[in-house]
Order: sequence, then structure tokens, then C-alpha cells
Amino acid sequence: MGELRKKIGMSFLHKLNFILIIALSLGLAAVVQYRLLEKSVKTDVDTYVQYFAYFLFIFAFIIFIIFYIKIRAVLPMNVYQNGIVLKRRHETIMYQDIPTFYFIPYSDRRIKYLIVEKGNGSRVIFNTNHTGDDFVDYFQKDYMAINTDKFLEKIRNGSDMMFGVLSKKQTLVLKVFKTKNMVRKLEFEDKFYISKDTFQYKDVKYNWNIIDIDYDIQTGNIEIKDRDNNIIMSTYFPYVEKGEFAFNIMDHLIEESVKNEDKMEIEYIENNNEHIAITDNEVDDSKDMDENIFIEDKKENH
Repeated sequence: MGELRKKIGMSFLHKLNFILIIALSLGLAAVVQYRLLEKSVKTDVDTYVQYFAYFLFIFAFIIFIIFYIKIRAVLPMNVYQNGIVLKRRHETIMYQDIPTFYFIPYSDRRIKYLIVEKGNGSRVIFNTNHTGDDFVDYFQKDYMAINTDKFLEKIRNGSDMMFGVLSKKQTLVLKVFKTKNMVRKLEFEDKFYISKDTFQYKDVKYNWNIIDIDYDIQTGNIEIKDRDNNIIMSTYFPYVEKGEFAFNIMDHLIEESVKNEDKMEIEYIENNNEHIAITDNEVDDSKDMDENIFIEDKKENH
């Protein structure tokens, strides 16, 4: 599994705090109730004491419900360099086996959910309120490290890759409703395609050597532009399937395209230089021939 990145789950101290509060509330309520039962004559004060005992029982019950919800909501897991171990489910998710993942953002475009789609089509939903924002950073970084070369090799061998993009309508609906059922059934309305030689968006293909990608680290905004600075596509990291991974692949393909272009220019220049050198040699040879002919003519005249 590689290096341990992070342990996620309710800490022992946090659990202990809940248990102590529940135990103290129930214990105090039981003592108060027992003292009241011992009394044969009740006063007005005892009535208020009885209400206090009821309050303690109800308070303990509410704390128990909160404790139960937190236990169920916080999925205990260990995050490793090569995957995630879900302790409660006794399940391991390896990054190399994840077909895709995507995000559901808050209204300010911070990531609310990370949804991981497994090979069997089922989806695991991670809430960043429970996992912490660094979980998403670890996930993306390690996913890219493991899968970038594999996906690049597929593309170089002729495969196309499709990435979904949340449309404006979808982001608006998710901001308003954002239920787990909607998250599980999400289908991207917008898409772009990556191949060895081109980037395709809205049925238009662009060669890698004519496009550039601008990133805004502060806002998460991404703009794909052509050489004339015309915007081809504008979106945000959390709206794109596989997030940073998609643009990491694109950066590699753009870099390869530039290198190939430079290589072709160098080869062209070298071939031209060779052609010029050959032409110069031919000119020198013809000059030598002319000189020899001129010398021979002079000898004959003598």
C-alpha cells in the first residue's frame, strides 16, 4: 500500500468525551431520581428537581443520537500512497483500479464531496467535512503519480480519453439541492476529448501545438486558449471529471507536441545545411574542373 498518508475517523479522545458526557448525564439523572423516590413527602422544589432529572435523561439521549450520527458519518479509513483502506467495510480501493472520480463543489467552488467510481460501477462518497481538505490533495497527487504514464501510453497507442464537465445548469441544481441520491446518479452534460494529436471540445478539434492552458491557483479557474488568445473552454477544477489529472495529461501532450515541433525544425535546419554543404562542394568541384580545363588549354596552345 506504500506510505501511510493519513488516518481518518473519530479519535479515541473524541469518542471518550461523548461517552463521559452521556455517562455523567445518566448517572446524575439516576441519582436525582433515586433521591426523589426515597422521599415520601414531595415539595414544590422536588417538582423542579424532577424536571431537572427528565432534562438530564433527554440530554443524554440527544448526545447519544449525535454520537451515533457522527460515528456513522465519519467513515474510518487509512489513506496510503497506493490506495485507501475502508476499515468498517473491510474494503481496499487501489488507485490503479479506479476508472474515474469527480467532485461536487460548494457554492464558492471548494470541494464538498469526492465521488470515487469503482470497477463494478458502485460509487463511494467522501465528505471533505469529515476527511479534511488534505485528503483530496493526497488523493489527486497519488492518483496522478500512479496513473499518468499508463494513460499517456494508451493515448499514444491511439486511444481517446473523454472527461466530463459540470454544466452551469448542473452546478446551479447541485448548489440548491445537493442530495446524495443526486450525487450518485450524476451524469455530465458537457464533455471534452483528448487524443494523441488533438483536444476536442464542442465538436471542434485543436492541435496541441496551437493551444495553451492558463491556471489560476487562487480561484481554481482554468482557461484553454488558442495562439490568438481566443478562449476555447473556461471552467474550474472541481467541475471537471478527475480534476487536476485531466489537465496534467494535457500538459504532457502539449509538452510532447512542442518537443516534436522543435525536433522537426532542428531536422529541417540540419537537412538544409547538408543540402547547402553539398551544393557548395559541387560548386567547388566545378571550379576545379574549369581550372583544369583552362590549364590543359594553355598547354595545347604552347
